[in-house]
Amino acid sequence: MKNKYPLNELAIPLHIIERDGPFSTFKQDASFVTVELSNGKNVTGVLLLHPNYVIAVEGETDLPFSPKNIVKITQTKEDHNGEPIIDSSKAN
Repeated sequence: MKNKYPLNELAIPLHIIERDGPFSTFKQDASFVTVELSNGKNVTGVLLLHPNYVIAVEGETDLPFSPKNIVKITQTKEDHNGEPIIDSSKAN
């Protein structure tokens, strides 16, 4: 792996999660999202572990960015990749 980050560096600041979320999950507290980086680049297929950890990017063996560079998070139908969507805001 080229880019290894300690666990504390995989966390997205909670104020970004609170501002842009909640996100629908597809399996046990994991969501696919699109992130915007501080350089303006958008990265799709980012796997986010609840509440704020980036654990993978679809199609990549390494994280192509540092999670500290995330400035915005969105979730589109493409992020769901055909998986069933569970609305986490309606969970019991």
